[in-house]
Amino acid sequence: LRRQRQMCIRARASAAGSQMRNWTTAEIVRDMGIGINLGNTLESCGDWIAQWGDGSVKSYETAWGSPEITEDMINGYAESGFETLRVPVAWSNLMSEDYTISGAYLERVKQIVNWALDAGMYVIMNLHYDSGWLENIPSDKENCMNKYKKIWTQLSEEFKDYGDYLTVSYTHLRAHETEA
Repeated sequence: LRRQRQMCIRARASAAGSQMRNWTTAEIVRDMGIGINLGNTLESCGDWIAQWGDGSVKSYETAWGSPEITEDMINGYAESGFETLRVPVAWSNLMSEDYTISGAYLERVKQIVNWALDAGMYVIMNLHYDSGWLENIPSDKENCMNKYKKIWTQLSEEFKDYGDYLTVSYTHLRAHETEA
């Protein structure tokens, strides 16, 4: 039964392609089924990674001890019955001072997203903790919002042709809260 459901999901995802279905959010969430988190990979962050690694995408992806993600791993998740893959990302890892995301980093994220979509999975991609820069909004709102807008402008452009099997979330953890 699980294998049949996965085949149906793959067929639906393939047929939907980059189209947006006329579904409510509740219908999509219900259809997402059981998910798995691709944690400790693309959201690893810290200055020590650039200092101790070689500055490559792989050095960030594997910094917290996870292996480099492969298409076989993603297919294994799908074949095991997972229908949704959460991909948390720390976009600042490989970003220039003007907040331009590294092309190599963006391509790696897209590759993993595409593998999951090709496997018939939903993907939830989000801005993860990312060294906590969002916590500075109360004291550095203009700069934080500039960075935030630059990130999401790039992501919107890069993923604009994807359908509703890809959900993009602006953040996972709540930004800094101030006491009243």
